[in-house]
Amino acid sequence: MNLSISWFDSHCHFDMLDQEAGPLAEQAIQAGVGLMLTIGTKDESNRKILPLIASQPALHGALGIHPHEAAQAREADFQFIYEAAQNQTKVVAIGECGFDFYYRHADSKSQVQVFYRQVEIALELGLPLVIHARDAESQVQGFLKDFQGSGLRGVFHSFTGTVGLAEKILQKGYLLSFNGICTFPKGENVREVLKITPLNQILLETDAPFLAPKPHRGRMNYPAYLPLVGRFVANFLRITETQLKNACWENSLRLFNRIKPI
Repeated sequence: MNLSISWFDSHCHFDMLDQEAGPLAEQAIQAGVGLMLTIGTKDESNRKILPLIASQPALHGALGIHPHEAAQAREADFQFIYEAAQNQTKVVAIGECGFDFYYRHADSKSQVQVFYRQVEIALELGLPLVIHARDAESQVQGFLKDFQGSGLRGVFHSFTGTVGLAEKILQKGYLLSFNGICTFPKGENVREVLKITPLNQILLETDAPFLAPKPHRGRMNYPAYLPLVGRFVANFLRITETQLKNACWENSLRLFNRIKPI
């Protein structure tokens, strides 16, 4: 893979988009997005991701069980994640996994058990986590304490928590990822977190098909829209787009270090 520095969409869901992967990836590449990480949320989507990443050079994958799906998770689902991540180098992370006590589609016990099971897989395989955390401050703090010094690494995607929690996460060396929410008028809390996040701990994402940035808010999101997020974040931080792009590219490849562009 011969790539120059470009935007890196660190979190999207190609299996949920409304067009074929090839044209969507090409649209993103034409927009300046060189690499995309498509994220699994349950067994069905994990199984869809493997052929997607095999067919598209710009796509890599993360396999996981989303907290919404925790109550339905089976041991066979974890076994599939483990074996695929062990054997396929284009699987570069475990997740999307974590906690969501805003919607509470799954009970607390199931969410914690399913998340910690995926942490074990990530540690055994030496892979980073892609973490979802919403309205889960005490659970996140418990996680940070439980795995302190373990060598675990990862990113909290689409972070919408408090500045105080963000500071604790950043102190432990995890990254934070920002998307179209930071462009929303009511995204002030996310922008406050963005202000205190060191440049070497920032990732960008679309979370496509969700959370389209302005001026596409309310419509389906696509990886090709990532430069709109990048432009907004660079202007907000008062740095150049090139500075931000370079930092996010370096941060992404450092975290997802199975990816070896040359």
